Amino acid sequence: MKIPQISKRQLIALGLIAFAVAGAGSGLWLFLYKQKVPAKMITAQRTRIGDLKIIRNPGANEEESESASSRRGGEKVAFTFQWGNQSLVRLTRKMEDAQAGLAAGDIHASAELKQGMIAVSNFLQDAAFETLSSAEIDDVIQYTLSGGRPDFAKKLLSVRKLSKSQSSILKGAVAFVEGDRKLAKQILEPVDAAEFKPFIAARVWMMKAELEDTLPYQLRRTMLSKAANYALGTLIEEAAIRRLVDLAVSGKSPEDFFYWSDRYMRRFSKSLYVGDFLANFIDGISAFEMAHKPLNFGQVDGIVHQFSREMTVQFANRVQSTALRFGEARLCEYGYLKSKELFRGEAPQNDSAELYALACRIKNTTKETVVRLSQYDGSKLSDADRKLYTAVNTLAQGIEFHTSTLPENLYGPQYPDPQFDAVNALTASVRQQLGNTDTVIKRIGK
Repeated sequence: MKIPQISKRQLIALGLIAFAVAGAGSGLWLFLYKQKVPAKMITAQRTRIGDLKIIRNPGANEEESESASSRRGGEKVAFTFQWGNQSLVRLTRKMEDAQAGLAAGDIHASAELKQGMIAVSNFLQDAAFETLSSAEIDDVIQYTLSGGRPDFAKKLLSVRKLSKSQSSILKGAVAFVEGDRKLAKQILEPVDAAEFKPFIAARVWMMKAELEDTLPYQLRRTMLSKAANYALGTLIEEAAIRRLVDLAVSGKSPEDFFYWSDRYMRRFSKSLYVGDFLANFIDGISAFEMAHKPLNFGQVDGIVHQFSREMTVQFANRVQSTALRFGEARLCEYGYLKSKELFRGEAPQNDSAELYALACRIKNTTKETVVRLSQYDGSKLSDADRKLYTAVNTLAQGIEFHTSTLPENLYGPQYPDPQFDAVNALTASVRQQLGNTDTVIKRIGK
């Protein structure tokens, strides 16, 4: 049978007819189907998927607690993806963002965090705990570990059969929040933090490190460093590093002390908790000095150079007052030099920093110290510093007079010195002033 030939014009006409028929059929199908679709289904189809979130979860084979000597070169970055449009997920994410804002120095973050915690609490107040998804259960855990009310965790435990790890972490969190450290430690000890998403895992490591405060230094350092590395850029990393700075002091590890201090300043110099870091840093320097393991001030400068001017002023003043209180002359002089650097080598006349520096040298009083004290105008000092000035000035004069009164070698018969009683009286006065000075010094910085 011979197939009839179709001209090009006929093909075009047939194509147009087929297109028109198909379009009419599709329109009729959509019209009839739309009448049957409930309104809420149409609305659901238009719901926007929640914002994409990028988080990091270190692999089990990674060395999260690397030694200080091998961990230069920046923190690792890897990503997993999490998204959703559940209300609790979005509220929890806002809570996380506010916590990160605190670490970044956002002055509004504190109020936002409070609002975020209230919003999560209000949501859970009316939530049906029997129907919460696994992701929402994690959000309840996260809220509880962030300092939220433990009531919701207790309710969840009473109405839902949870996995062993979820149940343990909730019970441990409740015990921790309510102050039962012994029970919290017992419950959380076998919990594997790696089973949870990074934010929760980091919190678990933080709790374990705090509860296991009698463990050897290396083990606690590993816990806290894991907490920091599981939650990069968050308030948890910021808090973990502050604790690691303090821990390095108790572990007598200058290398770790400088590493964690440097990492803190590189990542969280604007944190709203930077004042707490500064206090830990100064206390650490003083502790090493008093333990006769003085730090290299060149390395200290490497951290101090990252401070703002305001932080440097606080650092210099507090280093001096702390050093003066504990009688550490080398550290006191260092604080004085930092003060002078702020004023391009010339500290303002009669400033308290110079007074502290002179007081630190009182044990080795020289003629120069006495002269500088005599030229010092203490009228503009605070009441506490004025008392210190009076005590130091009197003590310096007494020591200088007492050490230069008698010649080294006496020949011939010894007769009572006409000024013998006066010298004894001055010596007693010096001893009394020494006691007074010690009392004043101990009050400084409190």
